Amino acid sequence: MKKFKHWKGQEVQETFDLQKFDSLPILDDWLNTEGLNIEEEKRKQLQQLQTLLKKHALDWNEAELKFHFLSPFILLVNYHSSQYNPFVERALSVKIGEETATGIVDFLIAQGEQIPKAPYFCLHEYKPEEG
Repeated sequence: MKKFKHWKGQEVQETFDLQKFDSLPILDDWLNTEGLNIEEEKRKQLQQLQTLLKKHALDWNEAELKFHFLSPFILLVNYHSSQYNPFVERALSVKIGEETATGIVDFLIAQGEQIPKAPYFCLHEYKPEEG
C-alpha cells in the first residue's frame, strides 16, 4: 500500500497505464447526447471554465485550482442529490491489480450524505512532497 503523496507522476502513468488526450470521441459523444439538456448560459460558463483550466492547469497551485476552477464548477453543476453528493478533502483507497493507493483526495462525487460511499468520480491534484 502506498500513500498518494509518495507516488511520482510518471510512476502513476506507467503503473496504471494512463494517457493524456486532448479529446476522446467516446466522451465527446456522451457530452453531445441529445437527451443532455444544458441551458445555453450554463453551457457557455462550462466552456469558459474548460478553457481556463486547459490554459492554467499546470501553473495553478492547489489553492488557485480550487478558487478559479473547482468551486465555480461545483456550484454551476450542482452535484447535490439524493443519489450522490460532492465531498472535499476525504480519505480514499483504491486497489487496481496488485497496487493499492491511499490518501486524502481533493474532491470526489460519491453516494452518501455525510460519509462518502462508492465514489463515482475523484479529483486529486498531484503534489510532490519531500521526505
